[in-house]
Amino acid sequence: MIKSIPIIGWSAILLSIIVIAIEIFNLFSNPIEQLEPLLNFTPQFRNSIEAINQLFTYNRIWSSYLIIYFLFIIVGSAQFLRFKSVGSKILEIVCWIGILNAIADSFFSYILWKNVREAFANTMPSIGTSIAAFSALGYITIVIGFLLWIIPSIGMIIYLRRVKLKLLMH
Repeated sequence: MIKSIPIIGWSAILLSIIVIAIEIFNLFSNPIEQLEPLLNFTPQFRNSIEAINQLFTYNRIWSSYLIIYFLFIIVGSAQFLRFKSVGSKILEIVCWIGILNAIADSFFSYILWKNVREAFANTMPSIGTSIAAFSALGYITIVIGFLLWIIPSIGMIIYLRRVKLKLLMH
């Protein structure tokens, strides 16, 4: 039991640092700028570009939120590594929030994926059918994202509620 505390604590800190770095990079990148010449060249792509822009706007909001979320995980993990009960409480709270994140992110991702797919199908009917073939990929990605939130969150909640662990924390 004691060996699992540093493994979980340091893994959570390392993962959080990686995610924060990726999300900071996402905030400073703007792939829409690369599509601007396409708008001037072919105005019929405007609806498609607007749908993609909504997707990137959502991603920026989500990235900002994730930076804050994973900072809380770092704080909770640091306290957890020090055997502080507040650390396990913070980690359990972020796990419950992680379950809510899974639901919210999956819902919004589905809506945005649907809008982008429909915009391309309406703008480019000939290409729209081949893009529709990627619908399954979009759905699979949303399901995998959901599971990547849910499985670790539920696993950590179960782990953090173990009586032996609670006895070690002070």
